[in-house]
Amino acid sequence: MRSASARSLDSETTAPAQGITLPLEATHVALWANPQEQYFRINLWLRLQDASGRGENLRLGRLDHQGWGRMETDLSTLREAKTPPYTVLSIFLSGGQYSGQAAGSVFLDDLAVRTGPEGQESILWDFEKTRPWAIIP
Repeated sequence: MRSASARSLDSETTAPAQGITLPLEATHVALWANPQEQYFRINLWLRLQDASGRGENLRLGRLDHQGWGRMETDLSTLREAKTPPYTVLSIFLSGGQYSGQAAGSVFLDDLAVRTGPEGQESILWDFEKTRPWAIIP
């Protein structure tokens, strides 16, 4: 756990194959990332789906830091009117076609949300279990 104020919603549950549903009151979603090296042209994204099945990609940021870094996005940045609850379907990387980045790795930890006016953080997935995540090249 990276944040002393964070609490786990249920560390014994496994994420469903359909994704991880965010609480209705979530205002922000965050993920800790530790890139093997600084990837100045590679971005980390979340693929969300709303209750009506409409999807959208949310950019968490560029992997240009060293060591563990908390990457967060505000759910109010969703482009169209979406219907909560939102479900995280995937976490993915992107870079330009000619990014020039060699193969590497990124470690992930603590998919979390902030809720309420005080921004209470709750960990939804701690990545201590490998399933049901899969690598798609």
